[in-house]
Amino acid sequence: MFILDTRNYREWCHEQFDGRFLEHIPEIEFKYDGSVERTARIIADNGFAVDWKLWERDYAKCGPCRPGEDCH
Repeated sequence: MFILDTRNYREWCHEQFDGRFLEHIPEIEFKYDGSVERTARIIADNGFAVDWKLWERDYAKCGPCRPGEDCH
């Protein structure tokens, strides 16, 4: 989940990669369809802890697919 904490991930990348941000899913198209919220709820429903403040930031704004795929 570290990669979802963008501020800290950016700082870590800066230290580890000579100031560059390492994209975790480069060249993707984002679909703003609420899939992030659904994913967080599924995780919670299966008994796992969810950092709601972190997930709520992207609720309706994020749902990346791999290039060339329609994963929604």
